Amino acid sequence: MNYRDLLDGHAVKLEDLLDAREQRAAFQKKLQECFHLPLLSFTLNIAGPIKNFSLADRAFSEGIALISYQCKAYSLSIKKVERHPCAVGYECFFVIDAPAVALKKAMCLLEEQSPLGRLFDLDVLDADGQKISRESVGFSPRKCLLCDRSAFACGRSRAHSIEAIQEKTCEILWEYFSAQYAAKTASHAVKALLDEVNATPKPGLVDRLNNGSHRDMSPRHFMESALALQPYFLQACSYGIQHASCEPSSFLKDLRPLGQQAEVWMLEATRGVNTHKGAIFTMGILCAALGFLYGSSLPYSRSTLQNVCRQIALPLEHDFEKMAASSPGTHGETMFQKYQVRGARGEALKGFPTLFETALPSLCDSIRRGFSQNDAGILTLLKILASFEDTNIISRSSYETLSKIHLKCAKILKDSIESQDYIGILTQLDQEMIAQNISPGGSADLLAAAYFLWYVEQETT
Repeated sequence: MNYRDLLDGHAVKLEDLLDAREQRAAFQKKLQECFHLPLLSFTLNIAGPIKNFSLADRAFSEGIALISYQCKAYSLSIKKVERHPCAVGYECFFVIDAPAVALKKAMCLLEEQSPLGRLFDLDVLDADGQKISRESVGFSPRKCLLCDRSAFACGRSRAHSIEAIQEKTCEILWEYFSAQYAAKTASHAVKALLDEVNATPKPGLVDRLNNGSHRDMSPRHFMESALALQPYFLQACSYGIQHASCEPSSFLKDLRPLGQQAEVWMLEATRGVNTHKGAIFTMGILCAALGFLYGSSLPYSRSTLQNVCRQIALPLEHDFEKMAASSPGTHGETMFQKYQVRGARGEALKGFPTLFETALPSLCDSIRRGFSQNDAGILTLLKILASFEDTNIISRSSYETLSKIHLKCAKILKDSIESQDYIGILTQLDQEMIAQNISPGGSADLLAAAYFLWYVEQETT
């Protein structure tokens, strides 16, 4: 990432900076005369003439939130928050009903503990308007962004160029928000897996009602597996961010070893039960694709995400060439050789059309119409079952049985399921699939992926 691309603001003049400083002092005085309480003045330490830019704006909003959390954690009562409009930077004032020394200690801790704290300027004035120093509450002077000397000493001697300080500032901002995005994405992925296993009733699948067609699985296995996979989802998203300057078609060679390690974590968490192998594949590609969009500063859209997924999956075409010339090693490979069904890998090569064109629209539409997340999920699963070539179903029965399930589910949907007892219908279908030992595991993976993208889209709107 070129830091100059991140400085997407306008330069300000020196006289404007000086005027802003005077206005800040006057506003501080006005607040203290009104409240007669300690005052916290929050600004950002941004070197150079460009003070307002997108990442700095996010950092300022994040700083306000972190200050509020810190005050709550240390029982410092906030009486007023005033975000002061300023054309040359960011300013916010907090009137605090607490001892100024306690407030300064809490803010020094925030500056030390948060990765963004190095860019925060948190001045504390007591009720008489006297500034409280870091040294007076037991903290050493602020260090320079680029070396171990004090920031004051480096600034006075101009030890570093403005360009070097700007680059470091942008690096801190970019790394912080990239890590935050990857962590949120991983959290959404875990929540989605938990939503999928808890959605009830699900024909032939583990849910809160029964273990479906699985004697070796229970909801607890899925929950433990989902939690164990969070680091993998974080890795996949971070990989996409870090390699945003590369072609997505080059990602798979590195994502596959991450996925293999994730399978080990899954099996360790479940004591050998394969709960999420398909989800590791699908969600891993989605996480990496989302990371790529973030790292490229591309706005989220379903079509853009689908296209990136398709690019990531391009090398999978070689898998099918190998399958045609070798003995099958997995259920999916067996299905390909016997029926030419491409399964999850084929879906990925097309950019997950069942996910983007059927599952996600169905889930979002059902929730919009007032269905609970649970019921929207089971109705979405029914839509998936009406068309998706689920290799799990074929491997446990036959292609003919899959076709019958397609027809049955399509008929249920055609008969206006909203006016029927859809819970009863799906419960009955569950018993039928259990009796036939059928489990639509691939369809469940797509349901989890739909839940995942639903969470992602809540963040973007």
